[in-house]
Amino acid sequence: MTVQFDQLVHEVVKQSESNNWDEAKTEWNIVNLMEDKTEESQCICGQPNLRYLYTIKNVKNGNTLFPIRSQCINQFKQDDLDNDVTTYRKLLELQQAVADRKFITLNTEYFSRNVLLYLYENGAFKPNEFNNHNPKNDYNFLLKIFNKHEQPSEKEQKKVTALIMNAIIPFAQERVKTNQLTMSDLENWVDASDIGYILGSEDTFSFEAPDGKDICISWEELEDNDYGDINLLLSSDPSTFLNDSIDFAYNRNSIDFNDPECQDQNNELSKEISEAIAACVNDKIVEDYKDLLE
Repeated sequence: MTVQFDQLVHEVVKQSESNNWDEAKTEWNIVNLMEDKTEESQCICGQPNLRYLYTIKNVKNGNTLFPIRSQCINQFKQDDLDNDVTTYRKLLELQQAVADRKFITLNTEYFSRNVLLYLYENGAFKPNEFNNHNPKNDYNFLLKIFNKHEQPSEKEQKKVTALIMNAIIPFAQERVKTNQLTMSDLENWVDASDIGYILGSEDTFSFEAPDGKDICISWEELEDNDYGDINLLLSSDPSTFLNDSIDFAYNRNSIDFNDPECQDQNNELSKEISEAIAACVNDKIVEDYKDLLE
């Protein structure tokens, strides 16, 4: 036993449901990998000068541990975790190649069977007319080409290139941006000016969340994923609430926007409502995506 191993066991067991190392180590999955080119980070075991920083998450209680080095993950002696170490390294290399605008091809430099499976399971492929609205068809096609010993046909190569350009590269670009997020980014993801036009005639307001999903703000009950991956329901239509508030303030049945005083009241209430909606959205962003930072 080494001091580093003892410290690793201590930290893992402390954050696990089981107080026994052999059971506790089975509760964890890898959820992210980042690179520290300064090599100034220190593993939870105490080992300094880390370059590759893994995040592991407990599947039973949601606790996370970061940063942790690959050598420590190997100490878990779990085949799935060892495979994930390799997969995440490939994904990081793919992300870096995309960030450096390198030419990406379907080969073992950036891909493996596990990487293709990860891309499929994490939504890199979207339903569309070319895959008969079934993303698994794209995954199966790329897996078939990756496993072939001979060169793909010209038609197959065109399809591979299209999937890399239109699905895999955008997915990797989002992961690069995600790895650069801070808590301040999440807390201020949306500001009042972004919400402003929702107070007009719009029925819904959608925007992109930190992981590329769509978040839809609405004031009517929506079926899941009708308009976005995540739907936020407001208590009322902001534009109706705004107009009713101004009517109440002026004790009349119609709003005269030519009245400067009425315009000022409208602008003030609009700002307050926009700020309240933005705060609600940002609270949801922090709640759903704070784990991306760990």
